[in-house]
Amino acid sequence: MASIHRRGGTWYASFRFGGTQFLPSLKTKSEKKADNIRGLIEETIRLLNTGRIILPPHAARDQILQFIVSGGTLTDKPQVGGSPDLETVCNEYFGAYTVGKEDTTVNGETIHVGHLKRLIGTKTLFSSLDTDKLQSYAAKRSKEEGLRGRKVSPETVKKEFRTFNQIWKMAVAKGYVHGPSPTKGVKLALIDEKPPFMTWDEIETIIKRGGLTEEQQKTYWDCLFLDERQVLELLEYVGDNAEHPFIHAAVAFAAFTGARRSEIVRSQIEDWDFERGIVRIREKKGSRKKKTTFREVNLHAKLRTIMEEWFKIHPGGHFAIMLPPNMANSRNKHPVPSPLTPDQAHDHFHRTIAGSKWQVLKGWHVLRHSFCSNCARRGVPDTIIDTWMGHRGDEDIKKRYRHLFPSDTREFIGKLFAS
Repeated sequence: MASIHRRGGTWYASFRFGGTQFLPSLKTKSEKKADNIRGLIEETIRLLNTGRIILPPHAARDQILQFIVSGGTLTDKPQVGGSPDLETVCNEYFGAYTVGKEDTTVNGETIHVGHLKRLIGTKTLFSSLDTDKLQSYAAKRSKEEGLRGRKVSPETVKKEFRTFNQIWKMAVAKGYVHGPSPTKGVKLALIDEKPPFMTWDEIETIIKRGGLTEEQQKTYWDCLFLDERQVLELLEYVGDNAEHPFIHAAVAFAAFTGARRSEIVRSQIEDWDFERGIVRIREKKGSRKKKTTFREVNLHAKLRTIMEEWFKIHPGGHFAIMLPPNMANSRNKHPVPSPLTPDQAHDHFHRTIAGSKWQVLKGWHVLRHSFCSNCARRGVPDTIIDTWMGHRGDEDIKKRYRHLFPSDTREFIGKLFAS
């Protein structure tokens, strides 16, 4: 069944399995050791032929070879029990299961997977991942440095586990593993609830009391929403100071609709229906069964004016926000009009507000928070807010602005202990 021969002082084996001839080096110059390995090869093939042991269903040729030469242990290889390693499964996921997702979502998942592979090990068998290993992962991550010098938060680990759960679902479908994701049994530290959205004056009052670190102050500024007067003031500042007209149009788009940055760069001219007085916003997170969905937001008169003026000088192309050709002060000049990218939107936003009082704004999302909060303060029913914002049952988000709704709670409390 198997034979050995010497070539240049090193012993080689020769055997056939499954119609394929194998001629591996046994990596020894000892005839006795080579003969022992030959016997092991013959015994492994016999066990395979009788069904006493089986090859992993996904084993490649070199893995079959190592399985037989090693006596069925498949040392240093990932295919025991038909389960590939963590890196292989993750590569399969990104190769075929992220189609249609937003670039920002895929980028986030890529970062999450990078941490998983770094701390768990790329060659770890995917089927060996259990609650204990993921609990150990969570413990290690919580001790690492995160953003702004803080330790990685349980919320961050939870997001990484959400990505892992998506990969686990794919692995279940492929037959690599079975059952629910082992993340379900992992215990994470409790986290503080995010503060509700607050006005500029409220945040300044808290900071003026003193005793807060720079990091704690930034946490409060992250909860900022601009009132209606401040939104208009910001728009005026952007209109006067932005390097290019498209920036003013994009900021107005966010301010009067609550659109996300990714939705702004995705918007097309045909989505703006001035006759009906609505803008259709293209969503990527609206459905698990559809790549793109739409929601409609009524056009505010000020937004209509700004966008109509912008479209008069629009440089061309079918996207609503386009960069002009050979744009001044641009790192990447294009000879023709080009769509605004999320990274470019981020860069232009912060370049515009740099050095002004508006530089405390975290980014585009503050305009989304502000639109939502000002709707609540005006008494817009939360069902309409949810429709405009594209909220779908996210109670944590609703809770952060719900305190802004006008209510009769003061009247109710006033009835207590009345003489």
